[in-house]
Amino acid sequence: MPSASANSLSSWFVQNGGFINDAAELVEDDDRNISVIARHDINAERGLTLVLRCPLSVTISYLNACPQSVRPDLDKIRRYPESKSSRLAGKVPPSVVANFFLAEQSLIKDGSYWAPYVASLPGQHQFTTPLYFEEKDLMWLKGTNLLNASQAVMSSRMEEHKNGLEILGSEGIDVSGFSWKLYLWASTIFTSRGFASDDAFHIEGELFSLLCPLMDALNHKNRSKVTWSTEDQKFIINTEESLKTGEEIFNNYGARSNEQLLFSYGFAVEDNVADGVTVRLGPAPTIVHETMKRDYPGHFKSEEWNGVEATFQLRGPGHFARYSSTGHGIDGVPPIMFALFKELAFYERNTTGDQGRRNIPLNSLCELSARRTLLSQLFGRRMAITANDATLPSQPQNLKQMYAKIYRESQVKILHDLIKELEEDLRLGSMNKDDGYPHFVLGSLEDALNLLLKEFSGIHRQFTSGIEAFFQTSDLDALFESGWEDVIWIIFMCVARICTTVPPESVARSHLNAWISAIGEAYPIHSAATEGEDELADDLADTIEAAVAAAQQSLNPNLIWTDNMWSPELIAWGMKVVGTEGWQASPDSKWEGKYLMPLPSVVSADAQNDH
Repeated sequence: MPSASANSLSSWFVQNGGFINDAAELVEDDDRNISVIARHDINAERGLTLVLRCPLSVTISYLNACPQSVRPDLDKIRRYPESKSSRLAGKVPPSVVANFFLAEQSLIKDGSYWAPYVASLPGQHQFTTPLYFEEKDLMWLKGTNLLNASQAVMSSRMEEHKNGLEILGSEGIDVSGFSWKLYLWASTIFTSRGFASDDAFHIEGELFSLLCPLMDALNHKNRSKVTWSTEDQKFIINTEESLKTGEEIFNNYGARSNEQLLFSYGFAVEDNVADGVTVRLGPAPTIVHETMKRDYPGHFKSEEWNGVEATFQLRGPGHFARYSSTGHGIDGVPPIMFALFKELAFYERNTTGDQGRRNIPLNSLCELSARRTLLSQLFGRRMAITANDATLPSQPQNLKQMYAKIYRESQVKILHDLIKELEEDLRLGSMNKDDGYPHFVLGSLEDALNLLLKEFSGIHRQFTSGIEAFFQTSDLDALFESGWEDVIWIIFMCVARICTTVPPESVARSHLNAWISAIGEAYPIHSAATEGEDELADDLADTIEAAVAAAQQSLNPNLIWTDNMWSPELIAWGMKVVGTEGWQASPDSKWEGKYLMPLPSVVSADAQNDH
């Protein structure tokens, strides 16, 4: 209902050139939160309804503490060059000047031109942004971006306050009233209620934040139909919605994720259709960065690696505007982010994207590697958040924790949904195209052996018998638990290469042969190192040679194990392929921690049949 504070603010606003539609009314709840409701029915069929019009002259920004010579084009800004805060102009960032200026208006109370507006602003006890979280509240943010971000911003704000006090004190200004709590309050007001100068007033040039009285009383609702416009240095908000008497008139802050909403405004929205998971990637090798700058000049503009340019938003299935998946098939991942992962895959294989794309099998392997890298990041992100589950109360204990829980659970859900999509993509080959190129899916050793059994049952028997000769068992589960999975993969790759080297006609038409031929084109056998590069690699090669020798001694000498191709070079080739292309799946993935390799996409049909 209308209150003395709301009425005082409305009267001050109108007396100073503002406009409030007769159909709109300011009301205040029991917690002193002011909002705007419909005084009577509003019919959208009659067109736009002008709700509020705010003149530039009543706004608060750093310009209020600057002389007219600073942005003289904005002649309707009220200037107070005699204010204490004016001594900071030009010596600290504009945002810091604005924070001190607002704090000063709070200190002088009724002596401020903005007294009714400042009195209507929320107090420190009403804020629910992470900067006002206590330790028990911060527990709900562990593992999320917001925990580190809020700590970093808090440190930055404290440094701003300290520097500002030192400058004012050095000029003989009494700073006794400018407490840290007051400065934090002022900065939070700007963060949670400020409008960008270009959005509100279409002011060109330097971007800065303004407080627009009454406009900031409109709360946010996703997809609320409002329009913003500017006319003669006046900021105008119209609604396009039909409203009944007493219904709240909402603003729309735009497509904001829960991370943005909680950090800036202190709330989060369940089932937020604009939600996403923000990922900032660390510096890439210079050659990779140069390639990305060349291929995506509109995105990677900085000469040096820039964290902002390397920040991306992952979007879950519920997002209202997922990305175009053209070229990579994953709607929730920005195409530029995927291109960066793929370029990194080329780099890890000691080639450039330009060279790698000409090697068609290697290009396909790097496509798969980019997906693996992305999946690993998603698992890591989800684990970082959920690792704290057991320490949290069963239910939030206050409003801050409630909003943090909404944000936290939404992050986990988006990650879970994207992991599920990627796992299906990697396992079932949904990204494969009938374009004549080799395509790969991730598969386990069991998948590889099933393919061998299906196409060459005799060689399959020879392989398992040889494994048993050295390891004294052919039970894969037992061997995996003992840590031999990667060794068996290397031996399998060598055997597969041998049995398809000089194939009869039936072998030439096999999927296994096409797969090994593609792997061989991506990894020529002569390119593999043979000795002395790494002590652990030498030990691994010795183990494999011993396994082959054991198989040779115990089996018919005319079988696959005694082929002339067995050599240190072949073993080094198998080690290089498995070492580069192999991937240890997460224990909580669909593959339950198995060691996976790129396999021909035909295995995806077998996987489909397993469902």
